[in-house]
Amino acid sequence: MNRRLLASATLVPLLLLGAVPAEAAPPTLKGTVDDNFKITLTKGGKKVTTLKHGRYVIKVTDSTRMHNFHLTGKGLSKATSVPGTGTVTWKVTLNKGKYNFRCDVHPSMKGGFKVT
Repeated sequence: MNRRLLASATLVPLLLLGAVPAEAAPPTLKGTVDDNFKITLTKGGKKVTTLKHGRYVIKVTDSTRMHNFHLTGKGLSKATSVPGTGTVTWKVTLNKGKYNFRCDVHPSMKGGFKVT
């Protein structure tokens, strides 16, 4: 086999490997709960009301010792602790249905969204 043909046969598969698209990173949602009795979930700075089903990263900032952030729905239950503070990151798969978030201590602090 001639050297050019051998070199071509070796390079083509390598070039094709570079053409394979990388898997996109899941979108990030931001959850917050604070001392002012405020609990939110946003995406790109906007309140979340509807999301497409799929994988997400949720970064929750819990800056208060008197509240928590508790997300529930479709087999999912993730929560920060009431006395704890800080930022947690959850990797979740959201399936079609309704999801809610709330403070377990103060039920009036709540929100929700739909996954389609």
